[in-house]
Amino acid sequence: DSDLLASVDLQPPSKPGGLRARYITDYSVTLEWRASTDNVAVIGYQVLRNNIPLTTVEDTLYTVTGLEPGSNHVFMVRALDPAGNFTDSAELPVTTTIPDITPPSKPTNLRATTVTHTSVTLQWDASSDNVGVLEYEVYI
Repeated sequence: DSDLLASVDLQPPSKPGGLRARYITDYSVTLEWRASTDNVAVIGYQVLRNNIPLTTVEDTLYTVTGLEPGSNHVFMVRALDPAGNFTDSAELPVTTTIPDITPPSKPTNLRATTVTHTSVTLQWDASSDNVGVLEYEVYI
């Protein structure tokens, strides 16, 4: 009987560490975390959203899809061992992005500042945008 008690695994895995949102889009969140350890084995990670289990994965990376733009969620990862012991990560609140449908303002005050036989240097006043201006396209 003492051998039976010694073989029962009562030790839970270590806490999954560093849970973070690697990518956040309008409709998805890619979660990443550091692996847990266990005295026997870690057999997987249960991904939870708002305390509701979504899936169980073996990897330390998972993309949650089907979310609504601008929605709030609280994610957690649960490390599982073969005996049914588990340990939860810290909670991670995440808000999905909102689609940017507002175009930037027009660049203004376009002017040629230097003109040679083979080139033209152009300048203009910067555009503004509610999210940010990434680049300008110049057409010939």
